[in-house]
Amino acid sequence: PLEATASLGIETRSEADAASAFGASLALHGPLERLALRGTLRGAALPAARGSAAAPELDAEATLTPFAAWPLAMLRLRTQALDLATLHSAAPGTALEGTAELSSSALDQPASIAIALVNARAGRYDAGLLPLRSVRADLRARPDDPSRGEIHALDLALGTAREAGGRLQGSGRWAPGQVQLDARLTDLAPRVLDARAAALRVSGQASLSVVPGADGAAPATATLRGRFSGALPADGRLQALSLEIDADGSTQRIEVRRALLAAGATNVSLQGRAQRNGAGAWQLAGNAALQGFDPALWWPGREGSAWRKGPHRIDATLALQAALPRSPSASVLDALARAQGQATLELGADSVLAGQRIGGEATLHGAQSGADVPGARLAARLVVGGSAVAVRGRIS
Repeated sequence: PLEATASLGIETRSEADAASAFGASLALHGPLERLALRGTLRGAALPAARGSAAAPELDAEATLTPFAAWPLAMLRLRTQALDLATLHSAAPGTALEGTAELSSSALDQPASIAIALVNARAGRYDAGLLPLRSVRADLRARPDDPSRGEIHALDLALGTAREAGGRLQGSGRWAPGQVQLDARLTDLAPRVLDARAAALRVSGQASLSVVPGADGAAPATATLRGRFSGALPADGRLQALSLEIDADGSTQRIEVRRALLAAGATNVSLQGRAQRNGAGAWQLAGNAALQGFDPALWWPGREGSAWRKGPHRIDATLALQAALPRSPSASVLDALARAQGQATLELGADSVLAGQRIGGEATLHGAQSGADVPGARLAARLVVGGSAVAVRGRIS
């Protein structure tokens, strides 16, 4: 059999940033019917201040069968100390080590992708790091029909190198027009992942399914259901927390049947529906309510700030019954000016923000056909302590 041999090498140097220098090589050898391909990427060791003394490495091995119906028999990737921040300025810092392997035997036989990575620099996102400790995944699909496949297992360990921040596990499958994803969240601690997040702990399950329309011509419908429970610290003690959501939607209709959050004295609820009519306009109807809501528990703000000290308590309701005419290129203000119907927001008289009693209401009346002055009318009143301000206007 004919033998093939080829090689390529690249090396870069940077006097301004030695850590960005790298070397790469690519080698090909073996009989034409079954070629062995090997590639390497080597970087300079990162400065100690960036958390890793090891030099970043990426190795790739592949077995190619050019004359077979499926030319990729095997692909294996191995990485060490890979820093995503060196690849893109917006990416978080990492030190990824692990493997990814694709195994396949034929075009019409299931191929598997196995991924196992560990992040030695796992850290908080607000510190410019990635709060992911490890990831394991097992995916399967046929090369001749990638529109069908299975997520056999997915396991993400969240947190920093010093502290666990939760675990996300899941599985699923996909096919033309159909998706089924199931996820389980265990002991998620958002503040471990980002210091700006709430100090809660939560666990639960969620599922997402997508099914085609009944007659094949109707748009696919996605359904999201989830139920979570946990604890939220407030006033020096832990409050029980629960979250429930049941919603579905398509390109023509969105419905939130049930969205409830309860934590101690806090209750938040939302339900509503949006339906596109034959003219392409959206018909909106819904209600939302806050009771005893303390925003600083969910968005803490800076340590020692007036926002974090509070106290806060928001009681509010929102009622919406409106229609938004079709206008794909319209801005938000243009859409509001042309909206029909009414939206009313009311702040309860017992609401408190940063220790100040607040209250009030705001109503947006939609545009009326044949009106002397086009546009939507806004009327609002806000009370803060013993002061009040009223606003009336028109959006046109």
